[in-house]
Amino acid sequence: LDLPEWEMMTACEKKIKQIFGAVYPELASTTYQNLLDKGVDTVKTHINGKYPGIDLKWNQIMVYCKDLSAHKKDPTVLDVLTLAQVIDRILKKWDEKFSAHFENDTAWKPKLELIKEIRNPLAHAQTEYVSKEKLAQCIRYCEEVIRMGTD
Repeated sequence: LDLPEWEMMTACEKKIKQIFGAVYPELASTTYQNLLDKGVDTVKTHINGKYPGIDLKWNQIMVYCKDLSAHKKDPTVLDVLTLAQVIDRILKKWDEKFSAHFENDTAWKPKLELIKEIRNPLAHAQTEYVSKEKLAQCIRYCEEVIRMGTD
């Protein structure tokens, strides 16, 4: 892969969210319209019961869904979770749900932390706050994530 840094980060974020959505499929299938139709409290109770310990911020999800719905038809709960939120939950449930998705290699934990750390400065064109070494390392890790499951 030889993608510009932001494209690499975006592709990596999509892959990480794809993995997260495979473990928590209802987050990928529960849309903003579902939240409006069924009522956020009903959906919240169902998802929190099905996925204990996931600790979603439902008020924030509703605001982000509403905002994103102006640009994307019927966004899902997964669509509006930030990469930082997704990675935090992956790390929280690492042994129980995610290590197998990352080849049972605990070396992925600090790699995911670095991807999370670099994402916002990269997204907001503030790479001057990130060392060139960390950025290069992050991009290598992103490439590894993107290639996962494709060999």
